[in-house]
Amino acid sequence: MLTFEQKLEIIESFPELTRKDVSMKRVNFHYEESLYDKKIVVYHLHPTGNGFVYVGNLPHYEADKKGFVNIRDFSEKELRSVLADSLDYLSLEPEPPYDKTWTNREGEKVDLVYDEP
Repeated sequence: MLTFEQKLEIIESFPELTRKDVSMKRVNFHYEESLYDKKIVVYHLHPTGNGFVYVGNLPHYEADKKGFVNIRDFSEKELRSVLADSLDYLSLEPEPPYDKTWTNREGEKVDLVYDEP
């Protein structure tokens, strides 16, 4: 398990992230350039080494209902990977909108309109 200081060093190596100290010696890191309302990438990194990284609904992570994955036992490689995935997730445009019109035999139409991912 990485120490708090090691995790800080890894996280701070991502220049896109802005450090925000919070209560009880915990630290958050924000991604101000996020294309979404979500700005917090690292949430409540604690001196015990516990903390969370936002991964939204990326399928290869077991996130909680708010979209965060616990990084307590992550290796350096895993931490760098999850941070890169989080930044990609928050900085990439969603797939282009798809609209589809369905028509039944009576000529009634239903429009399927892309709203948000």
